[in-house]
Amino acid sequence: MITTLPLDSENAARNFDSLSNVFGKDYAEFFHDPVIFIEVHLSAPPTMAMFRRDFKLMSRALYLESVYRRYDNYNQTLLDNFGKMVNEKLALISRLYETRRNQLLKIIHDNGAEPSRTYLHPTALYVPIIAAPANSFMQLLVRLDEYYNLTGFAYLRGLMDSSQRQTAELELRRAARSFLALVRNEQIKLRKESLRLRALREEPGRGNVPAAPNEVTIAEGLIDASQKEFEASDDPKGEVSLDQSQAVFDAVVSNGIASAKASTRHKPKLAEPAETTVVTPA
Repeated sequence: MITTLPLDSENAARNFDSLSNVFGKDYAEFFHDPVIFIEVHLSAPPTMAMFRRDFKLMSRALYLESVYRRYDNYNQTLLDNFGKMVNEKLALISRLYETRRNQLLKIIHDNGAEPSRTYLHPTALYVPIIAAPANSFMQLLVRLDEYYNLTGFAYLRGLMDSSQRQTAELELRRAARSFLALVRNEQIKLRKESLRLRALREEPGRGNVPAAPNEVTIAEGLIDASQKEFEASDDPKGEVSLDQSQAVFDAVVSNGIASAKASTRHKPKLAEPAETTVVTPA
């Protein structure tokens, strides 16, 4: 017996608004692939900025992989390598995030404190997920938001100074930004394969080469627009150029994980916390 999922007519308007708000109304109107929606909360201004600026670019780029797989004669090895790269880099960033979070929590707990939120105005988000890795990236933003809360708390308790706080926060922000740059670099390679197939189709006597699906043309146009947005994005401290993306990723993520391992072998002496009174809202 074949069953179908019931139509979610109750949330249809909300879902369309969510897709439109994140990706644009034109994108929402042409989008015909499966999509899920998740509810998350972000409270730190930097992570909200990354969501508004980077999430849609990331999602569009990651979604295009599945679109290219419908393109007859497209080089599947390129797509397999792209998918492998995305999953490996996301796993490394997740490992770095988890390591830094645990280190900071240990410092806080070792100094007799229990962290509480430092941002009083969290924003509830209803987020469309159009590619599986985009969901993982969104979860990284949620964890980065938690880290900003922890660094803010540690700073206010005197467990780190303002320079240490800035360095800690910038490390994880640059990890996410370098990943986005890596994805954009690989998308350029995928686009070249698409252009190669189009050139074949236009050669005399090669009319048997299937045309690109209309969704490929639309999606690529939006990726081009996304590239301009990425290059013009305002994150001077976290900015990563496309040609330096791999080097920055290795320097930030790989070196960060290595330094974390070293710090567990040689535990530094913690500074005495400043005398403070923490007021927790009822």
